[in-house]
Amino acid sequence: MATFTGNGSHNSSYTLELIVTEKSTSVENNTSEVSWSLNLKTTSATFGQWNLSRSVTINGTKVLDTSGNYNALSYNTTYNLGSGTITVTHSDDGSKSISCSASASTPTSASYLPGSMSCSGTLTLTTIARASQPSVSPSSVIPTGSNTITINTNRKSSSFTHTIKYTFGSATGTITTKTTNASVNWNPARSLLAQIPNAQSGTGTITCETYSGSTKIGTKTCSFTLTTDATTSGATIGTPTFTEKSSVLSSKAIAADETVRYLSKKQITLTVTAKDSATIKSVTVKNGTQSVTMSLSSGSYTATIENMTSGTYTFTVTDSRGISVSSTVTHTFRQYTYPTILSCGFTRPSATGSTATLTPRGTFYNGAVGTTTNAITWKFKLNTATSYTTGATPTKSGSNWNSTRTLSGLNYKLAYSCEIVATDSCSQSVSLTVNLAAAQYALWLGKNTAKIKDYLIVERVVKAACGVFASVMRPTDANLAQDDDCLGGIQHYLATASMTENKPKTNAHILHLRWDTTSGYDTQLAFSNNGNSPWIQMRGQYEGDWKAWTSVPVGYSGVKVKEYSKGQISIATSNGTNVAVTLPSDMKTSLGFRIKEAWPVSNWSNGAIVTIAEDPSFGATAGASINVRLTTTSAQKYALTLELVYLAV
Repeated sequence: MATFTGNGSHNSSYTLELIVTEKSTSVENNTSEVSWSLNLKTTSATFGQWNLSRSVTINGTKVLDTSGNYNALSYNTTYNLGSGTITVTHSDDGSKSISCSASASTPTSASYLPGSMSCSGTLTLTTIARASQPSVSPSSVIPTGSNTITINTNRKSSSFTHTIKYTFGSATGTITTKTTNASVNWNPARSLLAQIPNAQSGTGTITCETYSGSTKIGTKTCSFTLTTDATTSGATIGTPTFTEKSSVLSSKAIAADETVRYLSKKQITLTVTAKDSATIKSVTVKNGTQSVTMSLSSGSYTATIENMTSGTYTFTVTDSRGISVSSTVTHTFRQYTYPTILSCGFTRPSATGSTATLTPRGTFYNGAVGTTTNAITWKFKLNTATSYTTGATPTKSGSNWNSTRTLSGLNYKLAYSCEIVATDSCSQSVSLTVNLAAAQYALWLGKNTAKIKDYLIVERVVKAACGVFASVMRPTDANLAQDDDCLGGIQHYLATASMTENKPKTNAHILHLRWDTTSGYDTQLAFSNNGNSPWIQMRGQYEGDWKAWTSVPVGYSGVKVKEYSKGQISIATSNGTNVAVTLPSDMKTSLGFRIKEAWPVSNWSNGAIVTIAEDPSFGATAGASINVRLTTTSAQKYALTLELVYLAV
């Protein structure tokens, strides 16, 4: 209710009063019943038989418009000038505010009359519940055709009906028309997924139209979500076909479901089908750690994969929605391994014989390949041959193989190389080259040179009358006198029962190696004349003084050279200069020091020569520290490098 008032323009003892009241509402009709009453109130003035015009307007409708003589003869009195009701229609959303106004007037300006009076205002009516608000449960479903969404409405009157529609992408439809139920169930069709071919979910709209009878009184909406997953919309993967394309396996009758490690080369064909209007984006096949993308050709996807390390093939298909599905196929897997040659002996049974023995050994795959069992063979070819020779049938034990072959007609003085090739039934080969050294002499004597194995120990241009020569000398003393005609030469003589002084341990051949001066640095080598008990001894001079015989082990490991880099060192001309060195720990017998390099650091003197004045290494103990005395024709500083040649144990 609202009350509006206004006083008289001539006399304020008069008041015009308009009372507006909302009496009732109609939800069905979206209306309110509004009553009004217009009053004239007096306090200390009255009038009688005067014309009084009056009017009332409610919500734009004039509900009172009249005039005529009227009496207001009492003080402090309320006189009703008119009343009534009006039906007001609300807005679609049920809200409403109405304007209210009233006026009254007398025709003259006498002071005892009210003159003109008016009042106005606004009355807000009750909001009437109108259109129902829909809601859905659950808010998200996979549209399989059997998954249900319940659409609930909060209708305000049991007489209301609802028409419910949906919109999803460009698809629309009516779920129910003017239903009297407050809620309805809806099973979205799977075909709606065609609206989201590139997404796994989409949002749609539920529209609820509320009716009162045939009158639509409002519309409201809510949203819903349709989704899909791999189970519903994942692509269909067909059964792949495998074709063996490996040329090395073409004759092995490889089964369709058989894979040979490393050797198989599979051509794969696969049919895949996207669902619910999606498209295929990628198809891959994985074997072991390698993954290959398959290509579309004539409606199918194909790929060629090789170097397989597993019998398991995993196919993965991804569609335009980003949904991936996989399928696995497992083959019989042959654990093939390539053949190997781990080693091959190449030896002479006799140092001077004409035969040698090859003893190759290795590994191979000892198992089935298709309908055959893998085997191993080998062949060889000497560097002197033009073709290969087949080796003996290998002896097999599990994955290991070995064989032996004797080669004949070889020259013991020559070195050989031999290529070994092993090949299995899958045409896979491996090769290895081995070497056979020529038989090695222990001592070689030439006219101007002498060698132990490959190490030169004497090289000298001697007088024409003296080279390397034989002698039938059988001296009584091994300490031969100096021979000026044979300086730097080599003499051969015999140690027999006639030799009573300084003789080796038994009868022997003696080689006497002369120094190139008469300063007394000769060397002697003694060799046993008894082939059943071979031995070697040696001794040397130091400034003419012969040292004792020293035995040389026949089974020494070889001749070695140790280098001593002494940096810059000053060398004197008269008494010489001692250079400290430590002998090798594996030295059995010293063959002597030699100067490798001696370069003047400054004050170059033409013709300057550095020589070894004293070499105490002969007969010295391995690992001992000794002084090698050097002298020079020009005393100055040299950058010096010495070398020791020795027999090693």
